[in-house]
Amino acid sequence: MDVENYGSDSEDIGNDEDIYFKPFEKTFNYVMFCMAVGMIYPNPKTEKWRIAAIFFYMLIISPATSFIAYDMVEAYKEGDMDSIFRHTIVMGPFLSQYLKMVLMYKYRTNAKLLLEEMNEYFEKLNSKPLSHKLIAKKWLTKSFFLEKSWAYCVLAGSFSFPISAICKNIYSALFDEYPRRYCIQEVRSPFGGSNLDFPFYEIMFINTCMASCMYYINFNGYDGFFVQLILHTALRIAVCSESLKDAFKIDDSVLRRKAVGVVIKEHIAICNETGFKMHSFCFPSLLPLCTSS
Repeated sequence: MDVENYGSDSEDIGNDEDIYFKPFEKTFNYVMFCMAVGMIYPNPKTEKWRIAAIFFYMLIISPATSFIAYDMVEAYKEGDMDSIFRHTIVMGPFLSQYLKMVLMYKYRTNAKLLLEEMNEYFEKLNSKPLSHKLIAKKWLTKSFFLEKSWAYCVLAGSFSFPISAICKNIYSALFDEYPRRYCIQEVRSPFGGSNLDFPFYEIMFINTCMASCMYYINFNGYDGFFVQLILHTALRIAVCSESLKDAFKIDDSVLRRKAVGVVIKEHIAICNETGFKMHSFCFPSLLPLCTSS
C-alpha cells in the first residue's frame, strides 16, 4: 500500500486528498520481488510453474542435503553431537523453505484472499476521514521500515558464510605459502578422501551458494509477507479504535448505536481474519526458528 504525497509530519497534510494508498503489489518492493522470484506469489496463472518450482528446488538442494544427512548419520555413530547440532541449524531453515513453498501452494486461495482483502481495505481507506489516514500513515511507516530491515537481516544471514568462505579462499590463494580451501559448510565426503578434493568440494560449494540465494528469496518473500499481514492487522485495529472514538462523539443516540455496531462488526472481522492468517502462515514461519534455536 503505497502512500503518495507522504509528508513526514501530520501538520503538512492539508486535506484528505494528500494521502493516497496503493495496492500491496506496488508498495512492498522487496517482499513482492522475492515472492515472485520464489514462486510463492498467489497468482492463478502461475500454478503449474509453482509446482515445477517445488520439484526444481528439491533437485537443487538434494546434493547438499544428502551430503549433510550422511555426515549427520556418521556423526551420530561417533557420538559427535556438536556436528549434529551444527548441521541441524543449517538443515532446519533450508528444509523449511521447501515446506513453505508446499504450504503456500496448498493455501494459495487463502493467500490470494488475504491480498485482495488488504488491497480492498486500503482502497476503502482512501475515502475515510483524515484522522484515519494519518493512523494508517503511521503504521505504514513502520511497515516500510520493517520490510527493509528484515531484507537486510536476511541478506546478512544468508550470505555471511558464503562470503566468508570466498574471502578466505581468495586471501589464502594470494598470501599463503601453501594455499588451502575453505568450505561454506564442513561435511565429510561420502566417497572417501578429503572433502576438499575435486569434484566434491566444487559441487558442495556451488550447491550451498545456490541454497543461500534461495534462502534469501524464500525468507524475505514468505516471512516478509507474513510480517506485513500482521502489521496490516495492527493497522486495522488502530483505525477501528479511532472509529470507536468518533462513534462516541455522535450526539444522536440512534446514530451513535449504529456507528458502534459498525465498529463491533469490524472488530469481529479483524479477529476472524487474524485466525485465518495464523492458520495459513504461523506454523511454517515458526519452524525455522525452532530448529535453529
